[in-house]
Amino acid sequence: DVLYFAGKNTLDISEEYGTPIYVINENTIRERYKNLKILLNSEYENNRIHYAVKANSNLSVF
Repeated sequence: DVLYFAGKNTLDISEEYGTPIYVINENTIRERYKNLKILLNSEYENNRIHYAVKANSNLSVF
């Protein structure tokens, strides 16, 4: 059995980048941001979304 993440074999990912590794799905982050923005825009004018660095300080997420 092999675990896949976003269509990628996690064994291949670990061989390429080493372990331990923290893997995130950029499409999931973008989709959740978009959904949050739509919801906020439907209820509030002039809103802004800010990212809490304490949630994840990995610079590649920004």
